[in-house]
Amino acid sequence: MSVKDQADRLRQLVVDDREEVSAENHYRSVCVISGKGGVGKTSLSVNLALALAISGQRVLVVDMDIGMGNVEAVIGVYAKATMADVLNGQDPRYCVQQTPFSVDFIAGGNALLNVDQKKEQMNEALQAMERLFSSYHYVLFDLGAGVSDRFVPIVTSVDELIGVTIPEPPALTDLYGALKWVHYQDPLIPLKLVVNKAATKKKGYRQPNEFQKLQNVSCIQTFII
Repeated sequence: MSVKDQADRLRQLVVDDREEVSAENHYRSVCVISGKGGVGKTSLSVNLALALAISGQRVLVVDMDIGMGNVEAVIGVYAKATMADVLNGQDPRYCVQQTPFSVDFIAGGNALLNVDQKKEQMNEALQAMERLFSSYHYVLFDLGAGVSDRFVPIVTSVDELIGVTIPEPPALTDLYGALKWVHYQDPLIPLKLVVNKAATKKKGYRQPNEFQKLQNVSCIQTFII
C-alpha cells in the first residue's frame, strides 16, 4: 500500500460520506482509545492528524494520557506546556504547540506529579478549551490506555470514537471491556474499530465480531491497518 493510499484510508476513518468540515461548520471531535498500551493508538492518532492536515484541514491533537503521554515523542516536537497546565488553570491557548507538519497539539507530559484529573476538573478544562477548539476543523483526543471516570466528559461530548486493538486475546478483551464502559456512558456514540497488525484482512475483520453485541451493526465500521 502506497503512502497516499494509507493517508486516504486514514482520512476515511473520520470523513466517510459526510459533508467535509469547513470553517463555517462546528469542528468535528474524535476520541481515540484502546484497552491496553502498545497497540498503536497514539501512532494512529498522530498519523490520522497528519493525513487530515495534508488534505487542508486544521487539526489539533490533545494528549489525554496525562503524565504518560507519547504524542510529543511521536511528533518529535518539544512542548513547553502540557494538559497538566490546562487542568491547573493555564489558558489553553498558551499550551498549544505548533509543528512543521501543520498539526497542532497539546502534550500529555511525562513523569508529572500532583495533577488533579478528577471528572469535575476535566469538565472544567474542556469548557475552557471550547473557544480554542472552534478554531480547528478537527480535534483528536488521544486517551490513555483503559478507561476511567475522568474521561466521561470527553467520551460523552465527542462526535465519534475510534477503538484501536491488535488481533491478540489480551488486547481484544481489554478493548471490549473499554467499549462496554463507553457504551454504558453513551450507547449512541458512533464507533469505529481499527485492527492493527492483522496478518490478513480476513483475520482482521474476524476479530471484531464480538463487538457487534455493543451496538447494532450499522453503527460499527471496521478498518484494518
